[in-house]
Amino acid sequence: YCDQVLNSKIKSLINGAIKRYKLEKTEPEINFELFAKQLDAGDSFTTSLVDILVTEIADRQSRSNVDDRRLIGEKTARSLRL
Repeated sequence: YCDQVLNSKIKSLINGAIKRYKLEKTEPEINFELFAKQLDAGDSFTTSLVDILVTEIADRQSRSNVDDRRLIGEKTARSLRL
């Protein structure tokens, strides 16, 4: 069940990002199939982004204020600026 939920969420996030990309740029072209083929799970950039995402989600669940759980943490903001 969790695999299906994660797959659905990731697919939705990627499709949304591709739509936003197409609104901003016309070249180079990207679609879901090409993205899936080109995504390299061993690439340091890819693994860094996933590490940041996992850490941020873990940090958010520990926040006592529910409203703060949607805010980007300082550590994540610093990591994204690198």
